[in-house]
Amino acid sequence: MAKYHKFNILSSKKVGKSPTVREAVSNFLISKKSMNCTQKTVQSYTDGLKPFLTFCDLQGIKELGDVDNFFVDAYFADMADKGHSDGGMHAYYRSLRTFMRWSWDVYNIDSTCPTNISKVKAPPNNPIPGLPEDALLSILEGAKHTDYPLRDTAFIMFLVDTGARKQEAANIKIKDINLETGEVFIDQGKGRKNRYVHIGNKTRKAISDYLETVDLKKPENKLWISKDGYEMTAAGLAEIIRRIQKNLKIDPMYSMHDFRRYCALSMYRESHDLLLVSMYLGHASVDVTRRYLNINRDDMHTFGENFSNIDKLSMVRPKRVF
Repeated sequence: MAKYHKFNILSSKKVGKSPTVREAVSNFLISKKSMNCTQKTVQSYTDGLKPFLTFCDLQGIKELGDVDNFFVDAYFADMADKGHSDGGMHAYYRSLRTFMRWSWDVYNIDSTCPTNISKVKAPPNNPIPGLPEDALLSILEGAKHTDYPLRDTAFIMFLVDTGARKQEAANIKIKDINLETGEVFIDQGKGRKNRYVHIGNKTRKAISDYLETVDLKKPENKLWISKDGYEMTAAGLAEIIRRIQKNLKIDPMYSMHDFRRYCALSMYRESHDLLLVSMYLGHASVDVTRRYLNINRDDMHTFGENFSNIDKLSMVRPKRVF
């Protein structure tokens, strides 16, 4: 049985001083694990704080209490000098801000939390262009000429209909899909949130045809397998998309996430229901969904043409009331 002291927990209230930066980071990560955060979330904090630990070592800063807002300013100025993008710097800032607010509260440090003073502005959330329809049609056609055309075609159609994330697509099991109704269960999506999505008639037919080629079709088995019968990883599924585009000489190539963006924008254009699209994709908020909607000039024209206020207004003059 693991012993408590292996975690090297240090309480400033007991010891009477602030911890070292490394001790505080270690305890912060332990705290995140105890909060039942996903392994991916804990890893993102680990990666996000690694450059800060390195900078502290280079500057000879050991105790967390010695870190002030001027030091934080110097840290991000150094990152800017090294060519980090605005988005990258803000991602590191978010990790540091969460860590420091936690530390200043847990260790009862008297000074103002540095990241409450030093802030890194978030870059503009301009929507990223997704997969164009002509590229999607080319990729679907290219899927018919691979070593495993039934699987690859069904997989691409599945991505477009469901908008599933890469890992979600890899985790899908045969039992998660109802080929009669088209309902698909996404088990333990991002943030451990479950949700239901849908596949249309054409995708159901494609998956049904693909499953006819699968020898072992136990409900608990993963849906996507290799030609040799092995369960495919998220990286393996991404490689399917990459190889098709390589054969088609598509440059630059589109990622699996671009299929998710295509799904989001197509659904929004049909429904104009931002909330439902957000829930369908499993987003934490509609603000995240907005970044997927690369609304263009044609969209604005169609919207204005369909909802012209004057066209809807009755031009018949009302009778005069005396």
